[in-house]
Amino acid sequence: MIAALAATLPFDIALLPVRIGWLTVGAIFAVVLVVLYSLAIPVTHHAKPIEPVAPVFRREIITESVLIGMIVGGSLALANGIGLVNPYWVPISCAAIMQGATVRDMRHRKIHRISGTIIGMALAYWLWSWNMSPLQVALAVFVLMFIIETLIVRHYGLTVVFITPMTLLLAESALGNLALEELVQARVVDIALGSTIGFVAGWLLLYRRQRASRLN
Repeated sequence: MIAALAATLPFDIALLPVRIGWLTVGAIFAVVLVVLYSLAIPVTHHAKPIEPVAPVFRREIITESVLIGMIVGGSLALANGIGLVNPYWVPISCAAIMQGATVRDMRHRKIHRISGTIIGMALAYWLWSWNMSPLQVALAVFVLMFIIETLIVRHYGLTVVFITPMTLLLAESALGNLALEELVQARVVDIALGSTIGFVAGWLLLYRRQRASRLN
């Protein structure tokens, strides 16, 4: 995902040390918050013994990982080939849909992601109309992230509604080279394409997995 973003978003290589520094600061801040939370609300974990993984299962994991990597990378190549505005949205959606455990799960993820994105773009359009300052953008991201973490274990579609404006605020607000209407249209097209690729590829991988289990 980082490679997809780096290959498509404009970036000044001279700012690489600064970006690494800010990334480090963010990681340290997150670790400090986790430590404080664990001290305030301790949780007792009961460790279970780790069972060795069979060699055949290891080979299957490696094979499937290679296939998933090729599919996600191929979706990015397709998005670049047809000249989409923000091609990195396609592999991100593709990977998200393929995480479904069953065909039914992937179908629901596809429907939820596309419909949630459309509703989320309306919310992003409303937030954009405020012409927010950097501090207001940070507060908006805080509120959106709180809602996302609250909903993610309850309903994927509702979560996508709030993921969409947050990702736009984080990744797109600094660009400023697209009209909002064009950005909305590009986002919906990219999400729909990536979700469709992820659904078809995920269905084929599940069929391959089930067929291999029957043969074994």
